[in-house]
Amino acid sequence: MDPASQIINTLGLIYVGLPLIVLVIGVIMWIFGKTISKEMFEKIIEIGKWYLVSVALVFAVRIIDTGFSDRETGMKEMQVYDTYVETILQADNIEARWLLAEYFAAVTPTERLRYRWIEYKDTIKEAYEEFKRLRDKEKELEAKVELSTKERKELEDVRKNMVPFKTKLLVPALVQ
Repeated sequence: MDPASQIINTLGLIYVGLPLIVLVIGVIMWIFGKTISKEMFEKIIEIGKWYLVSVALVFAVRIIDTGFSDRETGMKEMQVYDTYVETILQADNIEARWLLAEYFAAVTPTERLRYRWIEYKDTIKEAYEEFKRLRDKEKELEAKVELSTKERKELEDVRKNMVPFKTKLLVPALVQ
């Protein structure tokens, strides 16, 4: 829920709660034997009617509307999230997943979903950094004109270690 909605809901609860407080004070006064004149009672009733109709009712409707809006937003977020999950699972390698996570962590409109992308990015950060280190080592070794036996073995090991980083998260189902 955004801060503006939280403020409106809080004010709405205060405005709805005020008549209840006045009612409780009236009951306490009645219990202790304090009487209210008929004119004062009629003024309180008129102010109460105005208050409930013009202020409290508006805030009560706003609270209910905000609840429905939040629920609808949550449902839309989950639909969008499902799309993102499909996209990220189909990314060809760790670098593509990193770029997607970096992008969505920056542009996702809702705070809750953006936070999840940041969490995902943090989750794959170590693997991405290892991939970059291996890629840089591979480029360094490939740039050499002549490779020694030890360097060829190192290049082979680097390429073998890069394989998990260059695969999709999902293996397509076999077609029968």
